[in-house]
Formats: sequence, structure tokens, C-alpha cells
Amino acid sequence: MPPYSVNFSRKAEKTLTRLASGNPDAARRIAKAVRAYAEDGRGDVKKLEGRPDFRLRVGDYRIMFELEENVMIVLSVSHRSSAY
Repeated sequence: MPPYSVNFSRKAEKTLTRLASGNPDAARRIAKAVRAYAEDGRGDVKKLEGRPDFRLRVGDYRIMFELEENVMIVLSVSHRSSAY
């Protein structure tokens, strides 16, 4: 798997910023997990059925993303209770 550059959607960036002010440890874990997957494919990732995107599980949070050529596009960051 080639390394991916990471782009955050405006929605995902806003959510992560808000999370960082309330729960900085969770925000750090999420950023670290996104970086690890983009660099070498490590992480709990699953292709979602009936959708073109993937989900990365980080504790109680779900990161939805798409892969396009060499770019990982983070679409959303959500708590598991509202992710799907």
C-alpha cells in the first residue's frame, strides 16, 4: 500500500477541532490513527457495504474516509453512537 497524503473535509476538520478543545486525548489518538493508516495501512479499517467509503475505528470514534489515488480524504469524525 503506498503512503497517502491526508485531506480533511471542512466538516471533519471542524469536528476534530471541537473535540480537541473538549477531549484532547481523543483528538490526539484520532490524528495518530489517521496518520498511521495513511503511512502504512495500520488500523482497524473496514470497507462499508453499499457505500464507497471506509471506516477507521479509534476507541468510541469512527472516522469515515475515501481513498482516491494517493489521497486519503477524511469525510467525518463521529462518536460511534451517531456515526452511521
